[in-house]
Formats: sequence, C-alpha cells, structure tokens
Amino acid sequence: QNAVLSQVAGEEAASQMRPEQTGDMSTNFENAVLPPVLPPAAVGEEAASQLQPAAEAAASQPSPEVSRAAAGLAKEIEELKSKQAALKKERRTLARNLKNSQRRHKRLKVAARALSESDLVEILRLREA
Repeated sequence: QNAVLSQVAGEEAASQMRPEQTGDMSTNFENAVLPPVLPPAAVGEEAASQLQPAAEAAASQPSPEVSRAAAGLAKEIEELKSKQAALKKERRTLARNLKNSQRRHKRLKVAARALSESDLVEILRLREA
C-alpha cells in the first residue's frame, strides 16, 4: 500500500513540474529561436566570390621569393641527381673489382691445392733467394 501511495505521489509531482525540469527533450525546444538558415547555393556563391580574386592573383604570377626558392630547389635537385649517377657508377666499378679479386683468389687457391710437394719446396727456395 505504501509503494502504491509513493508511486501516485511521484506522478502528481511530475505532472506539476515544468517541461524544463522533467527532462523531456521534445518540449524543451518548442519555443527556441533558431538563426536563419541560408540555402547551400547562396553560401557557396558568397565564399567563391570572396576567394576568386585571391586565386586569380596567386595563379597569375608567383612572388619573387617563391620563384627564387623554386630555382634553387631545381638546381639542388639536379646536383643530387648527378651525385647519385656518379655514386651508382662508382658502386658498379667497385662491385666489378671485388668480383674479379674474389675470382683471382679462388683460382690461386685451386692452383695451390694442385701443387705437389716438390713444387712447394721449389717455391719456398725461390722465396728465400
């Protein structure tokens, strides 16, 4: 019985509350004043009309600082490309020399294994002389 009374008392209190206090979101915004909404086409035209002179000025002629920086970068890029080509050429030369040295070493090892004892004694005698 007490639970029923408390429930009835809660419903009466809720009915006496203003909509802002109940947390009912649908009634909170009924009287709200919203700013006017522009159609998307009007906003786009206005923004485009403001940006157009700046875009035309930028496209017509780059500033002297930008052109100097671009020329400096182009020169630096060409220098780096030439250095890269020189390093590639040097790398190929070094790789070829290394390969040739390894082949020579391998041939000498094979030849040394094929020597007889008398050949080795003769080589030692020649080195002492």
